Amino acid sequence: MPLKLSGKRLGIIQDYGYGEPLDSYLQSHGNPTEIITISGNDGLERLVHMLVEERLDVLPEDKTVIENLLAQQPSLRSQIMEVGCMPASPYYLAPTYTKAHEKLLPQISLLFADPKNLARLSKLFEHIHPVAAKSKHSHPPA
Repeated sequence: MPLKLSGKRLGIIQDYGYGEPLDSYLQSHGNPTEIITISGNDGLERLVHMLVEERLDVLPEDKTVIENLLAQQPSLRSQIMEVGCMPASPYYLAPTYTKAHEKLLPQISLLFADPKNLARLSKLFEHIHPVAAKSKHSHPPA
């Protein structure tokens, strides 16, 4: 099903993979004024504040990640709402590279290659799926 985001200002984090169909939409979308891209360590927090300030209409993010941010900033909870969910997607691990990871990352990759471990991981993350949020104050486009 194609995404119906035309006329909506979508906030995303630079170089973040959102999964399909959103990644294809972002790659093929021709109107840069409708896609606001943020980078940096506080990207999600900045995007949420832009959403609350009505500078964005839609913010796609993992439900658990948003819940964690809202637990840290409970005043935001009354200002945003979930408007839909995308299908669950595989889990990806993207740690910051350090010298210590040189030996650890290949071991983690081997563990993820084992179907039994993937099944266990899948059960752990059954409840995690991307969601889209919008400001509770947003008005439909005219």
